[in-house]
Amino acid sequence: MMTKYYKSTPRFLLDCKSFLRIPGLLVLSFLIANQMQAQHYYPGGLGNSNIVLWLNANKIASITKNGANQVSQWADLSGNGYNFTQGIAAEEPVYGAAASPSGMPALTFISTSTQYLSIPSLPATISLTGGVSALAVSSYNAPQTAQGWQRIFDFGNGAGSDNFMMGRRGNTANAYYEGWKGGAGDQTWTTTNVIVNGSENIYEAIQQGGAAGTLTNVAHYLAGAAQAASGAAGSSQTWVPAAIARTSNYIGRSNWAADNYFSGTMSEILLYNSAVNTTQRVILENYFSAEWDQTISVSKYTPPSTTTYTTSLVGIGYTSAADNFLADIAGSTDGLGFSSGSGATDFLNSAGYLIAAHNGQSNTVISNAAVPGIFSANPISLWNRSWQVQKTGGNAAGQVTFNFNFSDYNGTVPSGASTYALLYNATDGTFATGTNKLIATVSTSVAGNIVSFLANISNIANGYYTIIYSSSAITLPIVLTAFQAIPETGASLLQWTVSDGSDPALFEIERSTDAVQYASIGSLSGRADSSTPGHYNFTDHYPLAGANYYRLKMTDLDGNVLYSGIRSLNFNSGIVAGLLLYPNPATDQLTIGMPGITGTVELRIINTVGSVLRTGQFSSTGLLRIPIGILANGVYFIEVRHGSEKYIQSFLKH
Repeated sequence: MMTKYYKSTPRFLLDCKSFLRIPGLLVLSFLIANQMQAQHYYPGGLGNSNIVLWLNANKIASITKNGANQVSQWADLSGNGYNFTQGIAAEEPVYGAAASPSGMPALTFISTSTQYLSIPSLPATISLTGGVSALAVSSYNAPQTAQGWQRIFDFGNGAGSDNFMMGRRGNTANAYYEGWKGGAGDQTWTTTNVIVNGSENIYEAIQQGGAAGTLTNVAHYLAGAAQAASGAAGSSQTWVPAAIARTSNYIGRSNWAADNYFSGTMSEILLYNSAVNTTQRVILENYFSAEWDQTISVSKYTPPSTTTYTTSLVGIGYTSAADNFLADIAGSTDGLGFSSGSGATDFLNSAGYLIAAHNGQSNTVISNAAVPGIFSANPISLWNRSWQVQKTGGNAAGQVTFNFNFSDYNGTVPSGASTYALLYNATDGTFATGTNKLIATVSTSVAGNIVSFLANISNIANGYYTIIYSSSAITLPIVLTAFQAIPETGASLLQWTVSDGSDPALFEIERSTDAVQYASIGSLSGRADSSTPGHYNFTDHYPLAGANYYRLKMTDLDGNVLYSGIRSLNFNSGIVAGLLLYPNPATDQLTIGMPGITGTVELRIINTVGSVLRTGQFSSTGLLRIPIGILANGVYFIEVRHGSEKYIQSFLKH
């Protein structure tokens, strides 16, 4: 059900500082291509306040070429302006739209060359006391020499001077991360052989925070799977580097002259100066998995295909009361983010995730949109972009908020005078086919640039979502899914159901003796109290002698009127003659009542192609119970012949 906008405060996004204060630093380094759009988006919806560096080979506008494909600059997308360059043509890496092993955009660093990028200064304002966290999707080639020590990055003031770096440990297959305290370093590495030459994967290292010059723990992961690790300090610990200016900062090169240059491909490097918690790490791993078609150990989102709905993944999740991420940060959602509390009535009161990604559609609004099955008296506006939303776990009785951020989407502001609705389709993100539904919401609110829908998570199914709005009410048509007239002693019981999402305002029950002229005999509100929503009953206690024809006059919230089909019952001196079948649908046994019929009758069960499956003669007195368990699931007909009269009614076997 669509909900009219109210001037109330929505359940808002968490203050991004709650994420920034987590001890540690995250480095996310991708060596395959990124399909993500960066307009008002940062990975996972986690915000950008702690992003130090973001290099992305899929953002072609961030790559400056010297000639056809040689890269002279790889621009930083974090907003910090840490652009890495190379002024010598022979030492420039090469961009390729399908250069990674998986055929995606990447920068290739050739093993026989000295190709690298650098920046002359990283300022002392970069504090690493929050720690260092690193994820890397790399395709390494074999080391050029026995020395090895290929670097993804190495930032410092020369060899052994306040460095922090990640790459390959020597010429082994171990992933490596290290921080330096002035001129002292302590290496950490995986004890498992995680590097496979010529193959790409997601390498992760997360260093916990601490005072500069202290040893803190480093955890290593491969695509989300924890790896055994060790280090020069006797365990997987390294130094927290000081906040000082660094003048020797490389992508693809070591500060040690004897070490090998990097050989392989790089697609994305994402560096945070905070340690993400487990929940945030899982969201980021799913972001990388969707964008780069990588297999991860903790998958919470599966795109419809490897090339659809993989863009700008956002999510929220809960691992524990001390480890969660409850709201996507405004300014980093590309249009849609989520939020949830962690109380007893909230979705994220227990372990779970809600994750979404879009299909890279342009951030436009379709005015006067034709949305099949959705109506409004005035034109409907539809966001061109849709999101595939997937939920796992969580509190099944809880609530969650969808936040549509107009500023993140296209820089506009929503109107408080509009009516907004959350549009859903299980199978089609264009909403042109399949069944469109309006999600029933607890409340809808507008505040600033954000339209928020608070909904019961039980109403949120996996599928495609977007926002629509109009200056008048938005409704689904009334879809009548069943309507039957059931004979009772001296009365007619009318039962009908409407589809989920239908928004009826009023039902009028009309009766006729000739199926031409109808008169109203009663009405029911579309909001009639019912233990089963969408199901309605009405009893005509005074049917007319002879034929009684019934129909429903259905009025929606906009005043549009629809009529149902006609159902008929025949009464003789007030006693109905007909069939009563129950339960319907039936599984093992069907009970047949024949009120108004006396004597012996011939009964037949007929399938939908007219074949007679069973026949017999029975007394019409009392109730007849027929076993139907041997019938295949489907629709059948009961035909009763009584003299010259014939009665037929369908039933469903399931």
